[in-house]
Parts: sequence; structure tokens; C-alpha cells
Amino acid sequence: MNDNTKKSNVIIVAAGIGSRVGGQLPKQYQEINGTPILALTTNKFLTMFEIKKTIVVINKNHQEYFDTKILPFLKGPVELTYGGKLRQDSVFQGLKKIPSDELVLIHDGARPFVSKKLIKTIIKQTQKHGAAAPGLKITDTTWKVKNSLVVADIERTNLYNAQTPQGFYKRDIVEFYNKKDESKTDDVGLAIKNGLRVKFVDGEEDNKKITTMADIINNNTGQNTYTEFRTGIGYDVHAFDKGQTIILCGIKIPYKYSLKGHSDADVSMHAITDALYGAIAEGDIGRWFPPNEPEWKNKNSEIFLTHSKNLLKNRGFLISNIDCTIICEEPKITPHVKEMKDNISRILDIEEQRISIKATTSEKLGFIGRQEGIATQAIATVKKID
Repeated sequence: MNDNTKKSNVIIVAAGIGSRVGGQLPKQYQEINGTPILALTTNKFLTMFEIKKTIVVINKNHQEYFDTKILPFLKGPVELTYGGKLRQDSVFQGLKKIPSDELVLIHDGARPFVSKKLIKTIIKQTQKHGAAAPGLKITDTTWKVKNSLVVADIERTNLYNAQTPQGFYKRDIVEFYNKKDESKTDDVGLAIKNGLRVKFVDGEEDNKKITTMADIINNNTGQNTYTEFRTGIGYDVHAFDKGQTIILCGIKIPYKYSLKGHSDADVSMHAITDALYGAIAEGDIGRWFPPNEPEWKNKNSEIFLTHSKNLLKNRGFLISNIDCTIICEEPKITPHVKEMKDNISRILDIEEQRISIKATTSEKLGFIGRQEGIATQAIATVKKID
């Protein structure tokens, strides 16, 4: 049996519609303390050395939710696939992406508070016994109810609530998923029906599945209530030069001058970029792309902004909003604001509603008033992803 923990994989099952929670979004896309549930769950595995591959199974109708609400929060790469009508269909789609001899954990997308300790325990016990799963002992008195009447109490000595992740080797279970068995609602049930022995592991009180709106509300008020926000300020100025086009926020604007600079002289994109660097205390454009290096001569400033975005993500931050003010007497900026916002939104992968771009003059004062150049100041707010 392979005991190399780096060969462990996880399938995160998140293809359900989550209707019991209520609200406009399926439960896995709703937030706990500012982070979507599915992102919290997925990041737990993405940040573990023991996990080789993370596969997320979603409903094919939820692709836009995943792209806009989950991807910006993720701390590493995932493989995405679409699920089916039954949980078994969804798990089967995930299994197709894993080599036959490798270990796989199957975990509910709505269990965001599983501990890394429990995950490691399941991996270890699966390596030792071939299959393992956690459960939590039932402590309340349990009844059997029929026709709205209590007809019996149930002996609970050996009763446990099932939890995930549940660990297996793909070669041992893959054939089970070719059979449609709607009577089994989890993977252990399917496995033991087909003769596989599964090692029991004590579960955790915190590893509860988010099922109702009350679960979301209780966790929003009870756990991880502190969110770290940071703010950065960027400022840049470029003088006018000979030419007929200026570039602001990546948009070319016809004008009687161009802007002078080492790169494309996009003064507004430079200010936004510096604001993002400043928010995470990573200097400015000049630190990362020195103006005396020929490599960056006449380069598109989108390169710099993309670098700041990726650096933010690698540091564990998410962009909350951008506020950019362009200061000039001419040209008129307002007719181009929508196109500028669209372009910044595309580069930074954030909603247009999180971006403000506006313009003002210097009331004919100073070098701007003398129409010698353009300045831009920008403020960026970012938040730490748990």
C-alpha cells in the first residue's frame, strides 16, 4: 500500500443546490465572515502539503458563481468538473481525474471547519486500513417516528453521525459508482454495501455541515469574526510629450499630446498599481520594474498591474475596492470612464462596482493648470483571506 502522503487527492463535492438554506445563492456560495463557504473548505486542502490534487465538483449551472465568488479567494489551483443528479454521479466525475492506485479523500463542500489534524488522521488511517471515515457519537435520545407519532426510542450506543472527509483508494471504489444506488447517501454507505471494510475515526464537533441559514448566521457571529483590512495610496505624474494619443487605465484617448515615460506612460494604471503594492507593503512599480532597465521600455502597463494583483493573491489578500482620481485640464475623461472601469475590472478580476474612476482639474493652478502633464492618485483597500 502506498504510504506517500504527497499522493493524496481530494474531491470536494459541491454540486448541490442547497435549497434548505434559503437566500438567492446556493449555500456553498454564501459567505461566512466575508468568505464563501466553498472557498473556506477548498483552501483548507489547498494549504496542506499532504494534498497532491484538489478537485472541485460543481453544478454545471453554477459556473458563473464559481468564477466570480470562489476563484478570487482560492489559495492555489484546482481542477473543476461538473456533477450529476446524485452525489454518486458527482463523485464519479471527480474520480475520473485521479489515477487508479492513488488515495482519494471525498469531502463535503459545505464542511468548511474540518481541521487539518482530522484530514491527516484520515489519510494515515486510509493508508493503514484501505479506507477510513470520521463520525461523531450521537448523544441525544433518538426516536423513531411514524405518522407523526413517536413509536420507539432507538438504542444509541453504537450510533454515530457521519462526517467527511472519507478516505479510500480509487481502485477499491470506482466500480461502485457505475451502479445507481439512490438508497445510499454517502460514500461509506456505498462502500460497505459492496463489501469494503472502513476504519472508524473519531470526528470533530466543529466539523459540522452547513445546512440551514441558522448555521451560517451562528458561524458569522461566533467564529473568525476579525477580518484584516489594509489600505494603500498611489500617486503618479507624467509630462506631456509630442504625439497624438495618451493612455489612461489601458484605454487609448486621442489628444494633441502623448505622455512621456519609460513604459507606455499610463499614469492612471501606475497609480492604481502603486496603491495595491502599498496596501501590502511591497514598495512601488520602480522596485519591481526599474525604469533604468531596457526590458521595460515601451511596455504595456497591464504587465505591472497584473503583477501587483498576483502578488496580492500570493500574500493572501483580496481586492475590496479601488478609487482612482485623474487630475488634468484636458482631455475630457468622463466619456472614457466606463471603458476604463471595464478594463481595470478585467485585469484585476473584480466586479466593476468595486472600481471608481473619476476626474478633476487643478483650477488652472500649477503644472497641471498650465497643461504640462497629467497626475493621478489612487487608493486601494484589500482584505486578508482567512
